[in-house]
Amino acid sequence: MPDQVLMLILLVSGLMLAAGIGFQLITGMRMHRPGSQSRRKSHKVIGYSVIVLSLLHMPFGILDFVEVFMQ
Repeated sequence: MPDQVLMLILLVSGLMLAAGIGFQLITGMRMHRPGSQSRRKSHKVIGYSVIVLSLLHMPFGILDFVEVFMQ
């Protein structure tokens, strides 16, 4: 059971990171279209906060994962 929980933690962290990076890329591409508005500050805040949260969350999952396999 603990192995499944650790894998879930790593999966969630990876998905959050991918979602944040994807959000940043999509909103960044919208900015370069002719006639489009500049990127909103709220879009930047949302994308960067998701990336930061996932990066803070991921090391704990990796450390737990390594700890289980070292035993």
